[in-house]
Amino acid sequence: MYAQVVINEPVDAAFDYHIPDGMTIQIGQLVLVEFRTATQPALVIALSATSAIVRTKPILEALDPQPVVTAEQIALAFWLRDHYLAPLGMCLWSWLPPGMTAHRDILIALVDDYPGEQVIEALESEIVALLEQRGALRGAQLDHALAGKLWRPAVDLLVKAEVLTKTPILVPPRAKPRVIATAAL
Repeated sequence: MYAQVVINEPVDAAFDYHIPDGMTIQIGQLVLVEFRTATQPALVIALSATSAIVRTKPILEALDPQPVVTAEQIALAFWLRDHYLAPLGMCLWSWLPPGMTAHRDILIALVDDYPGEQVIEALESEIVALLEQRGALRGAQLDHALAGKLWRPAVDLLVKAEVLTKTPILVPPRAKPRVIATAAL
């Protein structure tokens, strides 16, 4: 399966990337891809079973499980591109608030009926107890609750043992109105 994506660059083209096995991608979803020599966020605008490109790069990860733009917004971006001769990526990315891709996190949750015998270490038990008490938590929340502890390797082991799930998410942007301080006599 292949996804056609656009990036936030002044390039009027969509690029084909293949979807790795086990990854679920939807139209309008924000993903991370390798572009030139860097990794960049990209928006999925179409899915297809074939690609005209012989060798495609894989999508690295889905940045959020939910689409961030609708089919109507994608159609309007195509109209804007055709009408104003602007790059498609720039037209489509204008729908997103500034800083949307800058704040990524992970959501950690307990699996229903998890195998309790897989929880061995004290830190693993502390993580499981915290999730049982408070429910699913973001990585930033675990950083705060487990300050000074290296919890990420323990979470990775618990994900492999099918005790936890780890889902990449986007944190809502913290756009605030600009305030200009003025003084008058």
